[in-house]
Amino acid sequence: MKKQLTYILFVTLSALLAASCGKFGDINKDPNKISQDNTRNLFIRACQGTTFSVMSSSPAPQLDTYNPWTQIYPQYLGEGQNIQYTGLNINQFGVATYYRLFMRNLKTIVQRNQDEATKNETFVTLFGDGNDQIGVSMTLKAYYMMTLTDALGMLPYSEALMGDEGNFTPKYDSVKDIYEALDKELNEAYAMMSPSGIHLDGDYDIIYRGDMSKWRSLNASIRMCLAIKLSDVDPETGKARFAKAFADGGIVDNASNMSYPYLAENDNANPLYDNYFVSARRDFWPTGTLVDAFLALHDPRVLSYAKPNFKDSVNPITGIPWGITKDELATFKNTRNPSRLADRLIKIDAPFVMISAAKVKLMCAEAAVRGWISADANALYEDAIRLSFEEKGVAEELKNIQDDEEGWSKIQAKNALVTTVDAYLAQDAVKLTGTNAEKINKIAYQRWLNGFMQNGVEAWSDWRRLNVPALSAGHQAVSAGIQTVPYRMLYASDDTDQNRESFQEVIAAQGENEIYTRIWWDVADNK
Repeated sequence: MKKQLTYILFVTLSALLAASCGKFGDINKDPNKISQDNTRNLFIRACQGTTFSVMSSSPAPQLDTYNPWTQIYPQYLGEGQNIQYTGLNINQFGVATYYRLFMRNLKTIVQRNQDEATKNETFVTLFGDGNDQIGVSMTLKAYYMMTLTDALGMLPYSEALMGDEGNFTPKYDSVKDIYEALDKELNEAYAMMSPSGIHLDGDYDIIYRGDMSKWRSLNASIRMCLAIKLSDVDPETGKARFAKAFADGGIVDNASNMSYPYLAENDNANPLYDNYFVSARRDFWPTGTLVDAFLALHDPRVLSYAKPNFKDSVNPITGIPWGITKDELATFKNTRNPSRLADRLIKIDAPFVMISAAKVKLMCAEAAVRGWISADANALYEDAIRLSFEEKGVAEELKNIQDDEEGWSKIQAKNALVTTVDAYLAQDAVKLTGTNAEKINKIAYQRWLNGFMQNGVEAWSDWRRLNVPALSAGHQAVSAGIQTVPYRMLYASDDTDQNRESFQEVIAAQGENEIYTRIWWDVADNK
């Protein structure tokens, strides 16, 4: 299958390049535009971008720079070589490529399947059922748009992707309006998709291999992600939307997680593998913030995050202190031997999970505590943690380290990790007890613990909404005048310079283009 995917990507690229070659012909036709849009190729290209905005995004529109700000803001990654990103001073986020490539591809798939002149053509039907093509494309497009608007705030949506119609300066829609449109469109997409079965070419659908039941569960899960963020700004609307999505059925097992399948080849390798082994930079390391949080709860998931370093005389599981200066980093490394990222995270083909069953179950637990759905919050909470342990491969990590009896003894002497999920759940600090506010805080904390090296924008959004955990900016950021983890990213000048009039309306409606301007659903009084 891996070789087949590589071949498909090669053929897709070759077809696109070939379309731009040959004799000029009619000068009124774009020689770089293929005559027929093969929806299979359009979709696989759209799938390829799904991790960029939540794991390895660049601050500029190009997609070949590894700047994992989405993993840094929730403090899932620290820096062990140079202090560049944890100083929180690289804040522009360009979105043009997400519109131009990925969302445009998905819109084209919808159009080709709706147009009577094209929907029965071979270049469309080869991918599979037309309604299913429309449904999955609308679902994936909504995933992109949710991510972008949660990072920046107001963005073009109702008038976006209309360049062919002569609209090159689309208006920016409010986050409220975008959320409303996304919920509506996702419900429409859900209704269009087949309830089960393989109805798309699985070689080109690299997310779910054409399985419609999984696409429908993802669709409902994205609606939950949208709805839960309305808990402070518009709880009644959030409740209604969440209840509908919950009834439709979100992701409930790890086999249905939305994940990207990196391959055992450098051209489609996990970015952390590239950072550790191809470029051999090893910039990114476990943070003390997350390591210490795991150890405080005797949580064995720390072994899935940080590889024990038995050269360290204080604790074989040690993270880089968050947000330290370059001089502080040098001093720390002169006296300590911090843990690097766990092997499972830096494998060349380590998959990247974007929306997991554990996250969805924890959202449902929060909704149950709030009274949004009729469900057992504690059962959802415990099931989510069990799913998290499973997805992180805790049993395997424990077995591997316990085979080294001396090493395991050193770990346990310092940390006393529990070895079963039942023992973990039995701890008072983990049990879902207390007031509703305390329960929600525990649920949010477990979402943060579960979310390392997954969808960083969702984890960052949880923190902005609930302030759990309490994350500090760090010494390097404070010395540069940055007092908090950013509340939003900055619009990139390459995007806004092309649409200055509309962008000035954004500033008037939303606030200045700075990291302290909050997204609509991020209610400041809740902090």
